[in-house]
Amino acid sequence: MNFTGITFLYFFLPCFFAVYALAKPAMRAYVMLAGSLVVIGWGGLLGLIPLAVCILTAYLCGAGCERLRENKALSALLLWICLLTDAAAVVLFVVLPGKDISLFSAVGAGIYALHSLAYCFDVYRGECQRETNLFRLAGYISFLPSLNGIPLVTPKETLAAMKAPKIDSERLANGILLLLFGIVEKTVVGDRLAAIFDEMQEISGGDLSMLMSWFGAFIFGAGLFCRLKGLSHIAQGFALMCGIDTAPNFSFPYSQISLRDYLSSYNISAYNFVQRYFFRPLAGKDTGHARTLLASSVSIVAVCLSYNISASFLIWGTSAALLITIEMLFDHKISKLPKPVRYIFTHMLTIIGWAVVSQKTAVASMEYVSHMFTGALTLDTAPFLYFLGASAPFVILLVISELRVLRSLTVRLDSKRVSPIAIIKPVLTFALLVLCTVFLMSGALPHGTVVEV
Repeated sequence: MNFTGITFLYFFLPCFFAVYALAKPAMRAYVMLAGSLVVIGWGGLLGLIPLAVCILTAYLCGAGCERLRENKALSALLLWICLLTDAAAVVLFVVLPGKDISLFSAVGAGIYALHSLAYCFDVYRGECQRETNLFRLAGYISFLPSLNGIPLVTPKETLAAMKAPKIDSERLANGILLLLFGIVEKTVVGDRLAAIFDEMQEISGGDLSMLMSWFGAFIFGAGLFCRLKGLSHIAQGFALMCGIDTAPNFSFPYSQISLRDYLSSYNISAYNFVQRYFFRPLAGKDTGHARTLLASSVSIVAVCLSYNISASFLIWGTSAALLITIEMLFDHKISKLPKPVRYIFTHMLTIIGWAVVSQKTAVASMEYVSHMFTGALTLDTAPFLYFLGASAPFVILLVISELRVLRSLTVRLDSKRVSPIAIIKPVLTFALLVLCTVFLMSGALPHGTVVEV
């Protein structure tokens, strides 16, 4: 069961929320855990085994880390046991079975393994108190809104919010609107752009001109961004409906003028997670330039591999680490360049990065990138205009959603005593629900698909 399907929207979500809303605030963590078990078990009962391992490991190792906090060696050993046990559970019951478990369950397994590690690490460092309620801890580790793979949530704030989450009409309305908006972003815009890129690859047979290669990489990156942002909004809206606030996961990456700012504003929860659990331990208290650069490079590669563990993403991560290291070393000179020049250069590099990860193998990635620089200079007028026209409405929607002025205007209108936004919200919610239903029922057929009646 994924969060962009009819089963979730019209069956699971109403049933789950009815039980959740009727439950006492102190019992809602138990309902959320039950919902997570249903979602994970729906994709395959095998997915419940690594979840149980991660929960028990976090509970036992967290208790040990707090009790043995003064003994750094033993508490560090418990932390390593947690890391290795969680990783082994995911590998044995998710990675090795392969097709025997759904992709959704596999993504969820990665989420609750990372949540388990984050909890133990924060208890180890004294930044989070041990959670004595096993079921509440299990509710955090298998945090239901995040089971679509995004975002990661912090243990201290989430566990505190889960003790007695309160539901009010404003949060509920905003959560429903955000969830529906996320489904539209993912299915209507993101999936459509992905289908256009696949169609472009199929028609060209891999032999793209220089112009089409750049355009295709841009379309792939925009589609991936809309799908991830949509999934993030679904999770954020779902959590808000449950009375739990989560931080925004994207902060206008397309308006950034440096690679560091782009990376830090793109999937913020993953970036913060890697900063907290990779960069800081590696960098330590040493302010040496070399160690900081090494920690930054490892962290950047880890962020990139968090999307997909493959050769293409490893190449992308390593290249990004190298480029950002250069940017950090020569920041005093680069900062003197005009902002338009820095913006164009930054986003040309990001498009090349999307070209690398758009292919399934490292060889195909290098071949695609080579077309971007050594491909034919022909304009390919007919196919280019066709794909430009097919993608234009969705790219325009992306551009509108990324305008900072639109966000500022919405906040300003919403703060008025008689807010036009409050009047528009019910109409917009209904319109989004209809749009979601139409696309989910039709399967969002790719452009050009012929349907036989």
